[in-house]
Amino acid sequence: MTLIKRCLAFIQKRYQFILEHGETRDSDLLLIHNKTVIDNVTYEVDSRIKVSIPTSEEGKDSNAYILNKLKELKERNEMYFISPFMTQMKGARDVSSPIHMTNMIVKHPDYHRAYEFWCFLEEYEELGISYDITETNQRFSKEYLDEINTYIANSVSAIHSNKVNDKELTVDIRGNYTPQVIFTLEDETYMDSKFLYDAYPEALQTDKLHLPLSAEEVRKRLNKFHQKLKNQKDARVNVHKAIMKDKDERTYHEAEVRKQRIKEVEKDINLLINEIKRLRMENDRLELEIEKISGKKPAKPRKSKKK
Repeated sequence: MTLIKRCLAFIQKRYQFILEHGETRDSDLLLIHNKTVIDNVTYEVDSRIKVSIPTSEEGKDSNAYILNKLKELKERNEMYFISPFMTQMKGARDVSSPIHMTNMIVKHPDYHRAYEFWCFLEEYEELGISYDITETNQRFSKEYLDEINTYIANSVSAIHSNKVNDKELTVDIRGNYTPQVIFTLEDETYMDSKFLYDAYPEALQTDKLHLPLSAEEVRKRLNKFHQKLKNQKDARVNVHKAIMKDKDERTYHEAEVRKQRIKEVEKDINLLINEIKRLRMENDRLELEIEKISGKKPAKPRKSKKK
């Protein structure tokens, strides 16, 4: 029952997308840009003319063949969807992955093929549709260029004769303009994205199918959400560990620096004490020599008090 539901949703998405965007067309695009100065007045002409006609395709690679094949699969699956089996299973809970491998699924060939098809739908997440776009630049004949120049001259002359000398038509327009990215030659002269979806229908983000999410799609989204929360939590833990490691390294470095400074201070104090002792001994020696010269009895040497 769940496999039939998922298969129908799988086919409907692709069928509806190709039905809306699968028409192949041949287009001719003419872009004209011209600047003309008449009586110190500059006229700038920007024109875009597009001719688009459907392309007749044949073969197994044509959109019509793929669309008919999907339509046939869709109709066949819809017959299963309204079968008496699905009527009896109405109200039953859908099956979710992973599928438990029973003896029936392993040994029975039909059930085993259904399991393989389930795995295919489980792993296939892309739309499976691509676009081939070919652009070519064409050379114009002299007669064609003369017609284009005539078109430009008529446009300039119409504006020159009707609007240039009319002072009341002068309007001060101010505004902010946001530049756009050019996808192809077709978008070169545009200030909006009106024609963007003609060449790039995949850029249209609106979902026109309005199909409800299956239980498996809801489970996948929920798993992705939980995985995102887990990644954020792991990232916070890693940042906290990095902060604590950096803090420990800084504390250890500061302790080592303090130990080294204490050793240097103790060394300087010892040198200073030794120098004081040497100066006292030298002072006692000089006092003895002075007493010998003066004839006085030598005084008893003073005992240095140790602190």
